[in-house]
Amino acid sequence: MRKEVTAGEWIANSHLLLVGDDRTERAVTVRIGRPYDTGEGDWACPVETQGLHGRGPDIHGVDSLQSLCLASSLVRGLLEDFVAKGGKLLHPGDRTEVALSSIFGGNE
Repeated sequence: MRKEVTAGEWIANSHLLLVGDDRTERAVTVRIGRPYDTGEGDWACPVETQGLHGRGPDIHGVDSLQSLCLASSLVRGLLEDFVAKGGKLLHPGDRTEVALSSIFGGNE
């Protein structure tokens, strides 16, 4: 199940510039939506990486917190994969490199 999300329902977003190992650049907007009760005994959280993978299926969990955490973990995994393949994440304004730990915490 995938819920359509209006602008006000995106609760977190970030804008990044991704530079591939071939030096191609693309702007990416990462968005996580407000978790919602599916009415089927679980919760789901919209997630989108516009400019990288786009909008996928909503991420399901047993409650709103789990669905939100899993959505965040998915985004981290997608960005980690991009970096592991030789890509870099930059702030779009000043083009300084962004460490994943500065977004998600923890060590790299």
